[in-house]
Amino acid sequence: MRNRAATVILIVIGAMIALAVNVTLFAAVVTYRAYRQGTAVVQVQEKGPDGVNLWIPVPVSLAGAAMRFIPKQDLPPVDPQVAAALPTLQEIARELDRMPDAVLVEVESADEWVRISKKDGRLVVEVDDPDARVHVSLPPGALGEIASHLSWLARQAPPAPPAPPLPASPPAAPAPAGSV
Repeated sequence: MRNRAATVILIVIGAMIALAVNVTLFAAVVTYRAYRQGTAVVQVQEKGPDGVNLWIPVPVSLAGAAMRFIPKQDLPPVDPQVAAALPTLQEIARELDRMPDAVLVEVESADEWVRISKKDGRLVVEVDDPDARVHVSLPPGALGEIASHLSWLARQAPPAPPAPPLPASPPAAPAPAGSV
């Protein structure tokens, strides 16, 4: 009886050690993927005395994994034009990864400013307007990763219903007499 109890205890301890090793290896793989694919950072600073300051880092691999857990029946329909544009977005992402740091777009008005650039290898979008300052930074490869996940979602989602036809324009009024 004593040997049987010792055997059961050893089996339970072995199972617990095996579980701990598997959990540790899983955590290491997740951490490595998050490190390798990088972290997207979203920062929003509301202006004014009661303004909120948000800083949200999101591992790119986590965003992609989260998309895979959306049930198919909950996916929104995908417009065919959007689905057709996704391969182009993936190509743009590859080219952005290859190009050197540069300002891609900068628009400024009296009270607003927007800049999209590649800085230190990251795609950076900065917006400053009277209400808030927004900064979004994506690591290299993130845009391609997001486009890849969106393509996967587009293949899983039901097609969008066809757009309703545009209303017919009323017939042109006849020209007044004597006009050319």
